[in-house]
Amino acid sequence: MPSGPIQVDVRSVNNRFLDVSCKLPQSCQHLEAQIQAVVKKYINRGRVDVLVRKEAQTQQAVRYKFNRDLFTVLLSSLKEGVREAGLSDAAITPDVIASLISRRDVIEMGVQDTDIEASIVGEDADVLAVVDQACISLLSMREKEGESQDLCLKAFLLELDDLCEHLSEQRLEDIGSLQSRLSSRIQELGKGVGISEQRLVEEVVLLVDKCDIAEELVRLGSHQAQFLQILAQQAPKGRKLEFLLQEMSREVNTIGSKSRSSAISVLVVEAKSLLEKMREQVMNVE
Repeated sequence: MPSGPIQVDVRSVNNRFLDVSCKLPQSCQHLEAQIQAVVKKYINRGRVDVLVRKEAQTQQAVRYKFNRDLFTVLLSSLKEGVREAGLSDAAITPDVIASLISRRDVIEMGVQDTDIEASIVGEDADVLAVVDQACISLLSMREKEGESQDLCLKAFLLELDDLCEHLSEQRLEDIGSLQSRLSSRIQELGKGVGISEQRLVEEVVLLVDKCDIAEELVRLGSHQAQFLQILAQQAPKGRKLEFLLQEMSREVNTIGSKSRSSAISVLVVEAKSLLEKMREQVMNVE
């Protein structure tokens, strides 16, 4: 049975995992698993909605069967009735014959089982082929979008690198200021106690070390370099980038909690905002 045109819409949105949802006409419900398998060939990540529409059938391959035995019985009964009524066979006009033939049980209309089976198989193949083509088109669009996202993420990385440079500069300034304040404070509190100069230096170093963000900045720089390397890969990389962003956020949070500098706090807020923008973009990366 030939059918009308098949229309397939495939749409994808952000999602951490692959989630394929199909909206199919009744005649295609049995194809859901096969359609999902087609989508998985092309897409590894995201929520994918597949909508299949089929126009109503315009014609059917019909086969007519003449029930000769039934027609003979009906005609014999008719002739017998005419004779009993005292009429001649001439009373059985062509119109009367036509009325007998028009009965549904005399002329049976249907479709051969083999035709139905072949038609269903053909339609299934057509639907899957259109879904396949729609996925290819979607993949092409996602690749173009990916190029744009790649440029956007690289721009964000440059901004983050600039912030890290400012953090490093501010760190050196804050360490010098903190050492000076701590030394003065300890000397003031230790008057008359007899604290040695060596002991004073050790205490200052310990306190400064607790507030130093050097290690966090080194790890943050390492994560940035790794992020750039993964971004250049052709394989699916969205999950890896997500994980790296979590690690980068952890380092930035630690910087914020360790430092007592208001200038560094401002830079930390900017870094957090930038990482959130990157996270939103990475959600679109497969």
